[in-house]
Amino acid sequence: MKQAKLYNSDFLSGVIDRMLAPYRKEAGLAVKVKTYQKWDGIDGHIAGHYLTAMALNYVSTANSECNKRKEYMLSELKICQDVNAKNNPEWGVDYVGGFQNRAKLWTVLKKGC
Repeated sequence: MKQAKLYNSDFLSGVIDRMLAPYRKEAGLAVKVKTYQKWDGIDGHIAGHYLTAMALNYVSTANSECNKRKEYMLSELKICQDVNAKNNPEWGVDYVGGFQNRAKLWTVLKKGC
């Protein structure tokens, strides 16, 4: 079981910036690595699962690399959140998200439609 957990954490090491791509794009930041083509539209959703996987792998294996990856992702998401607040004060304060057309969505939600 521990070997499987280590394998999972090794595989997951290569996908961090791919999962961050939609968050960076929607915040107006440069994308470091393009997302997987087949992941378009779900890559932001998968990031939450990734964070859970890193936390669980760190707790169960004490692999400090998992903790570093988790902390890296959280710090990158915080950057996106801060940029959203600065660039979109009418709806972007405390917001971080990786789905397309977020401005349109928040405008509709704000109107109550």
